[in-house]
Amino acid sequence: MQDKHNMKKIVNNNSQAYFQIEGSKFYAFGFQIDSEKKVIEIIKNLWKEHKKAVHICYGFILKQKNYVIEKFNDDKEPKNSAGKKILSALQNKNFTNSLIAVVRYKTKSLLGIGLLSRSYYKVSEMLLKNEQNYLPFYETEIITVKITNQKVLSDLLNLIKIHECKIINLSDIEISFEIEKEKIKFFEKILF
Repeated sequence: MQDKHNMKKIVNNNSQAYFQIEGSKFYAFGFQIDSEKKVIEIIKNLWKEHKKAVHICYGFILKQKNYVIEKFNDDKEPKNSAGKKILSALQNKNFTNSLIAVVRYKTKSLLGIGLLSRSYYKVSEMLLKNEQNYLPFYETEIITVKITNQKVLSDLLNLIKIHECKIINLSDIEISFEIEKEKIKFFEKILF
């Protein structure tokens, strides 16, 4: 069993947090992502919803195959004061395939760079600390098995059901299913 703090996590879609300081309001929104294209789409939609916002800064971590993409955007806030802080919160809390976008509204009062940076980090951390805002993240693999006889098929279907795997394709000659990498060991007797 993985330690709750060390396990990989993924943010729930539409999770939110709010923080206000000296006339600046920070609204953090969390989203699950599977591509950089999805990030661009989400940010465009946030601008449509928050037309009076001054900034929409973000950070994200995206695992694709064998590499990880980590990016951020300060949206004209001082360099490394916003997006980098959001990304740091995601890294520190062990998130993956997650985007945090922070929408900022402000009055005429200015925050110093230190307070500004801490505010972006704080609202992101508030969102990520709330257990209702995330799920455990499990890496998966798609496995295809040739069906040699009815017993193999029956055993596989039982294991797939027990371990809550997702069947991708089933035909007379083979079965493909998605499985959490940590559960492959339960299938080894049949697969190998």
